[in-house]
Amino acid sequence: MLTSRPQMHAADLVVALLEGIHAASAAEAVRLAERCGLDVLLCYDIIAGAAGGSWMFTNFAPSMITGKSPSDTRTLGDALAKMDEVLAEAKRLSFPLFLGSAAHQLILSAISPSKSTSSEPISSLAKAWGTGTSSTTSVSTSASTHTSTNGTTPTPTPSRLPRVGFAGLGAMGLGMASTLVHKGFPVTGFDVWQPSLDKFVAAGGKGVKAPREAARDAEVFVVMVTNAKQADSVLFGDDGAIRALPDNATIIVCSTVPPDYIRSLAARVDGLGRGLKLVDAPVSGGVARAADGTLTIMAAGSPSAMASASSVLTALAARLYVIPGAAGAGSSVKMINQLLAGVHIAAAAESIAFAARLGLDTRAVYDAVNVSEGASWMFTNRVPHILDADWRPTSALDIFVKDLGIVLSEARIVEFPTFMSAAAHNLYIMGSAAGFGREDDSGVVRIWERMTGVSTASPKPTPASTSTAPGTYTPATPFTAFPSVPLSDVLAKLPAEYPTDPNPEIREMVASGSLPTLVVLDDDPTGTQTCHDINVLTSWSTTELQEELDTEKIGGFFVLTNSRAMVTGEAYDLTQEICRNLLEASEKSTKRSRGVSIVLRSDSTLRGHFPNEPDAVESVLGKADAWIVCPFFLAGLRYTIDNVHYVGNDQGILVPAGETEFARDRTFGYRASDLREWVEEKTAGRVSRESVVSVTIDDVRVGGPDRVRDVLLGAPKGGVVVVNAASDRDMAVFALGLLRAEEAGKRFILRTAASFVSARLGIQPKAPMTLSDLGVTEEERKKGGLIVVGSYVPKTTQQVSSLLERRSSHLHVETVSIFDLSNPSDDHIASYVSAVSSRLVSNIESGRDALVVTARELVTGATAEESLRINVKVSQGMVAIARGVLERVRPRYVIAKGGITSSDTATKSLGMRRAKVAGQAAPGIPLWVSEDPRTVQPGVPYVVFPGNVGTKDTLAEIVERWARD
Repeated sequence: MLTSRPQMHAADLVVALLEGIHAASAAEAVRLAERCGLDVLLCYDIIAGAAGGSWMFTNFAPSMITGKSPSDTRTLGDALAKMDEVLAEAKRLSFPLFLGSAAHQLILSAISPSKSTSSEPISSLAKAWGTGTSSTTSVSTSASTHTSTNGTTPTPTPSRLPRVGFAGLGAMGLGMASTLVHKGFPVTGFDVWQPSLDKFVAAGGKGVKAPREAARDAEVFVVMVTNAKQADSVLFGDDGAIRALPDNATIIVCSTVPPDYIRSLAARVDGLGRGLKLVDAPVSGGVARAADGTLTIMAAGSPSAMASASSVLTALAARLYVIPGAAGAGSSVKMINQLLAGVHIAAAAESIAFAARLGLDTRAVYDAVNVSEGASWMFTNRVPHILDADWRPTSALDIFVKDLGIVLSEARIVEFPTFMSAAAHNLYIMGSAAGFGREDDSGVVRIWERMTGVSTASPKPTPASTSTAPGTYTPATPFTAFPSVPLSDVLAKLPAEYPTDPNPEIREMVASGSLPTLVVLDDDPTGTQTCHDINVLTSWSTTELQEELDTEKIGGFFVLTNSRAMVTGEAYDLTQEICRNLLEASEKSTKRSRGVSIVLRSDSTLRGHFPNEPDAVESVLGKADAWIVCPFFLAGLRYTIDNVHYVGNDQGILVPAGETEFARDRTFGYRASDLREWVEEKTAGRVSRESVVSVTIDDVRVGGPDRVRDVLLGAPKGGVVVVNAASDRDMAVFALGLLRAEEAGKRFILRTAASFVSARLGIQPKAPMTLSDLGVTEEERKKGGLIVVGSYVPKTTQQVSSLLERRSSHLHVETVSIFDLSNPSDDHIASYVSAVSSRLVSNIESGRDALVVTARELVTGATAEESLRINVKVSQGMVAIARGVLERVRPRYVIAKGGITSSDTATKSLGMRRAKVAGQAAPGIPLWVSEDPRTVQPGVPYVVFPGNVGTKDTLAEIVERWARD
């Protein structure tokens, strides 16, 4: 019978949840280590001070190993009572606790009559797997045999350092190989990625193109690749190292791979009969420790193998543990550490999300947990990422899909059930499936955020003078600063444009029907601003996509995704969905032999979901030969010159993009103006600035299409190319060069602004359209126009001011506020929307133009995602107002200002599913017409007015012209 206990406070529930999970995972790790035949006390010594450590592991694992009673008097009954209360509260809140539930069941299992009683210490939780083999005996005979570089006899330094071959110069491998070079070892390195080889050569090493070249004459060969498959390829592939290694050489495998793979590899190496030796030496410590030679290494192998490898291992490690047993033992110890680390990260996420659901300040909870029995190394290290909503990868989530997969695989071999590891593994799989795989592993918290609607972020308070833009990546080399420059001066220094107009050849290629259909995924409706006579889909079922593929006549079409209005995970999921549907539709299409080419049209001021959307495309359609970044847009005064992207202003000055208000965007901010540095910044260093290839102005204007083609053909597989352009002729030259590179078999994913699309399709500009051009009848002209403004960028504010100044006597104005549109009372919102809509209808009916505009004070949230949600909430209110007008009156025209606003007005207020871009209302300002009978007002002219395009007077000029027309 369990005794009653006082009800816990909310913060205590979070600590209790972590205590239960950490105790259960500690027991699972200890018993799995025992089942795998490891020195369990040595595992404890290694892990207690490493990434797998926690307060519960440190204080209870020794008792689980030895069977001795711990000094802590808490019992299984205490743990069960706490977890009962935690789960009861979670049930009341409808909040899922995946790991908490698994821990609860293990505690119950340990208390079952055949195992323990509720009065036994928490360390008896290890009995949930039965009594098994006593670990005390194995520890007592082997605990004294382990050695490490701190506190044990050091390995003698050899009189000559061995020649080293090194395969795998990734984030960790490059630092390790460079450390060996700096310590005097002759090192020959191999990697498939040329920029990594270049960095290694710059560090003083020798770089080669194949593993066999790195292995030739090597006395020690180090393998530091991602997984077992890559390790096998490096060693036994067509250009593998094994055949080139001298007899009696030593192979050190530092990768995290399954212990079973290492054991089978040892047998294969031994079976060659050449005296080759294998050391199993997985590493831990991260990129920084790899670079300064202070890793933790868990090494196992025969005495002769360890002797041969000792100088290399000692050079790389601050803590070198020699694990008793043959090759495979080192990987088994690393596996136990990863079991705990992986469960603890997921536990940190579950507990912080639970804290948010309890209504607690998550940053205050973080501080409290760190001084409690719920603390762990991973909680301390990873939760700050969660609080800052910072998903830049310290360690990618997909790594734990792999590493916990290794735990489950090895556990299956030894027939050991791993309840906690399996639960955590499924959480990481869910995170990977949601598109978070390449982002930080702490991002697994977004599973709970999506399921329950909680927000775990809690940024540190910052002074008013401190920038809060999300561009927080810290590069090894600072980003370059550039001055603002007069546009005329810059253009005067450029070479003359390429003399031959590429457009006739482009149009001929498009008309031939041999090119892939260009499918433009547009993250807001403004991407059509340089096109005409092309269709836009606002829905993307397989049937709709197939119909458009079969019937389009211009060589391509747009799909309006509006993904810039979404959080990153949603944008990634949506892009995947469209690509899957597009793939199916393409296979069914009558034009399936043509294939499709994907363009991700986004903002010319560099805002949007990069690199997430290209990643999403590749996850469905496969790896492209390269990504191309091309943000030039003439109508918006966006130029890229000498790799610097500029935003022009009304005074004829080019301002580096990183110095503009767009770079301070709360959702998509950045600091770099050099596009190569911008790519590095947005990929958080995944793509270095040095690896980015440039198509220069000279390539375009002097070399022409063939030079562009050659640059693209020479780009490294999987690389990134940035495009310089200062005129529409430049864009057409680039487009023709791209088509020639595609004819040579290359496939690219493009992230561009609007100008590229018209250049690639050979669409020539035409004059801005009038109401007469559109066939608006005299009867329809009697009504007023509707102008909906939701954008907050400074240019929009200037344009609204100009409109009010020039048209105030002819204009009815409704100014709405976020505080009314986000009122917690649905009745209040409905009443407010109805009243505003009625006043607008009355004025439009009388022939007066009507402007509905959000208050110009920008309200932001504490995080980038919260700011985006506020924007969406305002847009929803504007949509309801516009819908209320359009259902009751047909305006002379509709103008929507701003990306989110124009998308929602098209799809939700007007109900458009398919529209044609008739042309432009002014340069860079698209004009759509939908004759689809499902549209609320079929045929009404719809102006998609970007927030940051035009002069301060452009909006007023359109309204004036269409009033007189």
